[in-house]
Amino acid sequence: MTREWIKMSDRKPEEGQRCWYYFCIVGVHAGTYSQVDLTEFGLSGFADQFSGKRGFLTDDVTHWMPYDDGEKPNAPKGGSDADKG
Repeated sequence: MTREWIKMSDRKPEEGQRCWYYFCIVGVHAGTYSQVDLTEFGLSGFADQFSGKRGFLTDDVTHWMPYDDGEKPNAPKGGSDADKG
């Protein structure tokens, strides 16, 4: 299995999919992807959310890859907020 980072702007994980995710401020973590319905908070639309042992990120993640039991991957080359697209 090839381990390659996927930009969120190119493709999103499946609902409930376990994956590695990256955000430049917190680095690489493992967690589960979901879409949050913002109408529950009086807003419109949906937000991307990645939840893991250390908490969650909403709409900040720039890259992800399917989870595997291998070593934690290195951050994507050139990974930054600018790559969110």
